[in-house]
Amino acid sequence: MCKDCGCPAHGSSQVKFFVKGAGENAREAEKSLRGLAGVYFISINNIDGLTTVYYDPSRTTFNDITAKLAEHRIEAIA
Repeated sequence: MCKDCGCPAHGSSQVKFFVKGAGENAREAEKSLRGLAGVYFISINNIDGLTTVYYDPSRTTFNDITAKLAEHRIEAIA
């Protein structure tokens, strides 16, 4: 387990990216994403949009994550 957030450090992937449109939807989107299989940790900074996700890529994909964000009108940007 990761000492910082408790995610399983071995076998998981970490991805960091920026989003736009988070604002007040950020906490609701985080809760929804934690419901995806294999998502261990998510943090969306609603000020600058920096998003960090720890997940198991054998159980969910980055596209699944961004699709779930889109349901909350939050767009992942490169």
